[in-house]
Amino acid sequence: MIPVKRNISEALSDDQLGRAVLNACMLSVAKRDEAISELDNFQADREVARAVRLKSIDNNQELLNRFKSSFEDAGGRLHYAVTAAAARRIIVDILLKNG
Repeated sequence: MIPVKRNISEALSDDQLGRAVLNACMLSVAKRDEAISELDNFQADREVARAVRLKSIDNNQELLNRFKSSFEDAGGRLHYAVTAAAARRIIVDILLKNG
C-alpha cells in the first residue's frame, strides 16, 4: 500500500483522532456562529463581499496589470508560471541565484 494511503487508513481507524477532529470541527462551527451573531447585518455584508469577489473575478486581468505595474514600480519583478513544477523551478532558480 502507498504510504499516504496507509497513513490515511490508519488515521480513519483511530477513534481518538476521529473524536478530536469532530471536536475541532464542532468548535470551529460554534466559533463561526458566535462571530456571525456579533455582526449587525451578516447577510448583507456577505452579499457585498460576494459582489466584490465576482467583480474582482470579472476584472482579474485589469487588477493583475495594476498590481504588476505597482509592484515593478516599487522595484519588484513578477514571475509567471503555468504549472506548479514551473513555479518550483522559478523559486529554486531565485534561491540559487541569491543564496
